[in-house]
Amino acid sequence: MKESEFIMSPIISAFSNIEKLDRRVDSIFLPRDKFYKLMLDYPNRFPEPNFRGYAGIPGLVNNPALMQRVTPNYRQKVGELFGASLYLTSETKGEVVSEPYGNIPYGLENHPEKLRARSEIVFLSELVIKLKKNLTIIIKSRAKPFSSMTSSESVAIETLREMISETDYRRFLKYQFILVKGLSGDVYQIFRNQHHTKVWKNGKIKEEVCVQIKDSNVPPTDKLIALKTIIETDENEFRKLGNVYKFAQAG
Repeated sequence: MKESEFIMSPIISAFSNIEKLDRRVDSIFLPRDKFYKLMLDYPNRFPEPNFRGYAGIPGLVNNPALMQRVTPNYRQKVGELFGASLYLTSETKGEVVSEPYGNIPYGLENHPEKLRARSEIVFLSELVIKLKKNLTIIIKSRAKPFSSMTSSESVAIETLREMISETDYRRFLKYQFILVKGLSGDVYQIFRNQHHTKVWKNGKIKEEVCVQIKDSNVPPTDKLIALKTIIETDENEFRKLGNVYKFAQAG
């Protein structure tokens, strides 16, 4: 199987995750080496990508081999993929970004400009993909936190699994919380069945933020995903949604 097929798979998965949040994908950020492999196998998907060549002269890369001479800026538009603008980056991981589209879920209609959804693209080897697809996780717990799940909650949990690492997913199943790092460096401990989110700084609790999503029809894990998305987008907006309880200042 071509390596490019393993690159395309997580991109499609990221699209799917964002569409489940009622979003329209408008941009994709892809590392140069991944784009190079896709271009070799899917040249028709990337008609006339624009680059600045090695000498800084604007031009077209009609031969994928010329990619070796291209030194792009941090983010440089190179074409479109599935109708979304495609950018080349100097980062090692890719990213799919959306704009709000249609009905904004979770009652956040007043903040559409703050709800850009992002999904990181993790490029896995063939072996890792096979292991993940065939992995069965068994958690022995007296509490049995998921013993009476609805079908909507099952879908939400599968969505979350695609958004976080396998280690974080195991921890979620066992302890029912995830950790989200904000742009400020603060770490947010979001619980599946609690309104209070703990905010950690330098290993100490800085504050707790109580946010209640009153729609009882929204599954618990969907609420958790909503808070994760808001925190990753704008931490200040997250704090505005609830009551903030300050603790002793974390050093």
